[in-house]
Amino acid sequence: SSEYFVSILTDLLEIVREDPYNHIAQWAVGECYLELGKQDLADSALNKSVEINSKFTAAYTSLAKLKLKYSNNNNGDLDSAVKMAEKACNLTDNKNHGCLNTLAEAYAAKGDFKNAIASINEAIKYQPGHYTDDYNSRLRVYEMKSSK
Repeated sequence: SSEYFVSILTDLLEIVREDPYNHIAQWAVGECYLELGKQDLADSALNKSVEINSKFTAAYTSLAKLKLKYSNNNNGDLDSAVKMAEKACNLTDNKNHGCLNTLAEAYAAKGDFKNAIASINEAIKYQPGHYTDDYNSRLRVYEMKSSK
């Protein structure tokens, strides 16, 4: 619920005030704002996180999700979502299932189902087991849309 994120956000903002270079706290602030539907504040906090630590994959993945959530099928936002997700995947040598899943979502949103299928297949390969059903469902959807 939003009350939960508001209460966490209060604590996180205090941490950021005390240590503005805490990239994890900045990312968490961005995640809370994303959950609360505060697009501009989420974008600002997440970008601050990657400015502080340009190798922090979680922030790139969150930025990609933010772009996807608010894209309204705007190609510039979708291109940005793909770029952010690719950055996260590259930083993890394309072995992090969460980054790969987000990349697959970004490709699918752009209508690039060939790359969405390739990315979700990689995510399936690296996921710990409990994502199998979810990822396989996405794969089937991408394959269906790809064959149209």
